[in-house]
Amino acid sequence: MFLNIQEVADTPPTIEPTPAPLFQGKLISALAHMFLGHFEEAVSLAEQLVAMRPTFVPGWRVLAISRALGGDVASASVATTKAIELGSSVTISAVGGLMPLRRAGDVERLIEGYVRADFPP
Repeated sequence: MFLNIQEVADTPPTIEPTPAPLFQGKLISALAHMFLGHFEEAVSLAEQLVAMRPTFVPGWRVLAISRALGGDVASASVATTKAIELGSSVTISAVGGLMPLRRAGDVERLIEGYVRADFPP
């Protein structure tokens, strides 16, 4: 079951501590699923991330890219808008070097996801 992303995006952030290892593990798992092409799993984990921490920009980026690569461009647009709203420096050129990707296919998938999710260049 998917969350209503618009509701999450419109919900004011709450401060609730989340154990860092759990949170980091979800982000790493979401990224792994995204790069493997398991977009539904990546979306599910990213939705959990943004539900736990609505101001966490990497969670919104992974959600936007995974939704876009999975073919749900409308929902990806909502997540892209939220990521840009929270972190105005979220552009393809600015975030491209944030991940130490070694395989050309992973770099291409990431760039394709940013383009499909309509992040600014």
